[in-house]
Amino acid sequence: MMELQATKEVIIIKEDTLLEEAIENMEHMVRVMDSEDNVVYMNKKMRSEFGDFRQKKCYELLGKDGCCLECVSVMCRKSGHAESKGVLYGDKYYKIIASPVMLNKSASYAIELFQDITLEHRQEEEIRTQYQKMKEDIEFAKQIQSRSLPRSGIYWDAVAFDSAYLPSEDLGGDLFDLIKLSEDKILIYIADVSGHGVRSSLLTMFLRQTIRGMRANATNFDDMLNEIIKNYNELNLGDEQYFSLLLGVYSMERKEWRFVNAGHHCLPVLIKKEGGIEEIKVSGMPICSLLKEAKHEQRTVKVSKGDKILFYTDGITEAFNADQKSYFGEDRLMPFIEEYANEKGSVFVTEIIKNAKDFAGTVLVDDAAVAVVEIL
Repeated sequence: MMELQATKEVIIIKEDTLLEEAIENMEHMVRVMDSEDNVVYMNKKMRSEFGDFRQKKCYELLGKDGCCLECVSVMCRKSGHAESKGVLYGDKYYKIIASPVMLNKSASYAIELFQDITLEHRQEEEIRTQYQKMKEDIEFAKQIQSRSLPRSGIYWDAVAFDSAYLPSEDLGGDLFDLIKLSEDKILIYIADVSGHGVRSSLLTMFLRQTIRGMRANATNFDDMLNEIIKNYNELNLGDEQYFSLLLGVYSMERKEWRFVNAGHHCLPVLIKKEGGIEEIKVSGMPICSLLKEAKHEQRTVKVSKGDKILFYTDGITEAFNADQKSYFGEDRLMPFIEEYANEKGSVFVTEIIKNAKDFAGTVLVDDAAVAVVEIL
């Protein structure tokens, strides 16, 4: 066994012992300091790396004029247990682990182990740099996605539009938009891409640009859906990805809505000015690689001035309360819609999302979007 003996402030390591020889020839660098920061021992590896600094102050090895801030040797002697920190020396980065050694009440030492972690440190810096760049890219994409959504307000002196959107991550997979197709017709839609995050947000941009590029033919739902299906299948995304899409075209002259539904489970809700709400039943398959041709049901609904149409995604109805082990669901949504039916659109949509979030008691697990259109 190695025996450490104190003679004043010098540690003598007895020679010709197995343990002393093992420490002397370790791949890691080892040194021992006394309580006055003098280096009293350095093993061969450390001497070859830094030179012989025995009987010098420990900080001289690092080219410093005084004790380092948060010196690990000082800290370990104070705390009574091992301490560690990273130190840059030249172009290398070392991890120093210091452990206290108390020989008697008046002689305390610190044994330091130096590990060259330059490669690991550089890799961490690269990862940190890439992560920061990714965060900046995601923040930029988030701004683009947010700015691509229509703002609340009056459109074409025909409808008042209000919306609220709460993505479950920085980037979401829900999308809504309204587009003027002609002097008489307005297209409004809401979509829900499976999943959320970067992949889903890219698909929302694909869908937005596809629909906006087809506005001349958007009144023909079959042609429109077939074009979306064709473009989507050309992406070759596989069977797992899909999205639902609810389209509505409003005729200002006829005061009527025409709907088509591609797999959107959250049906549009008609809120009558004179009272009463009605879920507009219309169904069809979602847009996916299995769908090759549009064969979707269509539905036409007459409306009057002051009536509202509500669009939303399943982030609302699927808000989950873990304590109650239940979802927000339509059973809670419909009474809430009746209660807030006469509120301003901005209040209406905000309160729906707030109510679902309050019910869940935490962040929503899925993106939540709500839009309401009032006939002027």
